[in-house]
Amino acid sequence: QKLEDFFQKLCGLMREGTPLSQIHQLLRDMIDETTVDIAKYLKSAGDNIGISRAILHGINRYIAPSAYQYPLDSKIHLEHIAPQGETDHWLSEVFSGKTEMYDDYSDVISEVGNFTLLDKTINLEVKQKPFAEKKAEYEKSGLYITRHLVPIPTWRQEQIEARTDWVIECFDLIWQRIS
Repeated sequence: QKLEDFFQKLCGLMREGTPLSQIHQLLRDMIDETTVDIAKYLKSAGDNIGISRAILHGINRYIAPSAYQYPLDSKIHLEHIAPQGETDHWLSEVFSGKTEMYDDYSDVISEVGNFTLLDKTINLEVKQKPFAEKKAEYEKSGLYITRHLVPIPTWRQEQIEARTDWVIECFDLIWQRIS
């Protein structure tokens, strides 16, 4: 809410004709005052659709700069690799059959590492399919960040956590350069 109020204030200043240099300085000051533990956020709240889509889209643009750059619009969906809806198959897959861990499913699949960008038509096809079947569809994607998943043999908690760490590293690499 604090951030939204701040942006509302900036918009009001722009409407009033405040010079952009002043608005830029206010933004820089706000950035300097704001501390966000991005790793903690992406591990616990990666399922924020807008933020995760934007981060993954930025990473895709960075790691595949010569590829066609898809606009971030309604044709690009945020795909849960391990789906939100628990199934016996996915519980077993994510936790390698360790039933004592099944209660952690919603926490594990909420990490940003469990998401990818997927063309709308493909996303509607894959839903809760097993990972091996999803990969066959991922191969058809025009998005490198999604095709990048195809060589991974299984989709378990370890892969989700490793991919979350990778997304965090990419975030630090990409956005640290523009700060």
